[in-house]
Amino acid sequence: MNQYISKDDFEKNFRSLSDEEGKQFDEIAKEASVLIDSYAPNADEDRKKIVCMRVIRRALSNMQSDMIPMGATGGTYSALGYSQSFQLSGGSIGEIYLGKTEKKMLGVGDKIGMSSVLENMAGSEKNDTWY
Repeated sequence: MNQYISKDDFEKNFRSLSDEEGKQFDEIAKEASVLIDSYAPNADEDRKKIVCMRVIRRALSNMQSDMIPMGATGGTYSALGYSQSFQLSGGSIGEIYLGKTEKKMLGVGDKIGMSSVLENMAGSEKNDTWY
């Protein structure tokens, strides 16, 4: 398995990592690399490196909030009036995921397709083709 960016390269291109972030970096980079390979194993290596950098950057910046639960897409805090709310639909805080831009960079953005079951059953030459 490839790890598309090293800690040194990441720090050169982004910022120095704290001790805690440095401890987590390799595991986050490995997970991001596996995610990238599962979406686009044949994508250009330079693009994979850029996407990996973006995914790690987002994951590390999202992890800085200790008060928002992992998986939340947002949160609200107040004081003295005692208010606290979180949205937990699809999740993004602390999670490693590919956004629309990263998917497009890898060549696997949103694609609309169609396949005819009847053509597949009839043995058509268009078998397993997406239009």
